[in-house]
Amino acid sequence: MTTIDPAGIDIDAMVEQVFLGVEDAETNEAIHAGLVAQAYTIRLIAKACEGTKVFARAEVQFEASKSDFESITEPSQRLANAWLEFLVKFVDAPTQLHRLTTIRLCFPLVAHYLPNESVMPTGPVLL
Repeated sequence: MTTIDPAGIDIDAMVEQVFLGVEDAETNEAIHAGLVAQAYTIRLIAKACEGTKVFARAEVQFEASKSDFESITEPSQRLANAWLEFLVKFVDAPTQLHRLTTIRLCFPLVAHYLPNESVMPTGPVLL
């Protein structure tokens, strides 16, 4: 198996790939399935995000937010709700810089709620 350096990952291009993979999902179940199908890519993005200075500076707040999120969200809904929360923050971000920061802070949460089974990509993965 090839080791991938998270620093060499084009986070933003890969996020676009994930967006396209769930853009037609209309229910939480469809969102969940679309995200699970892209688990490998989402985990790569999250690993790259966790290696950024933005994430390192906000890690304490990330853990607190994760705790709050878990206290109000049923376990079976966490993956879809983490994705939906990310989308709201992304869309509501006032500037491109805020959108980039949102990706780096929210994708690790989405990845955290992916099922533990390893899912290998079925299509092209942009690095």
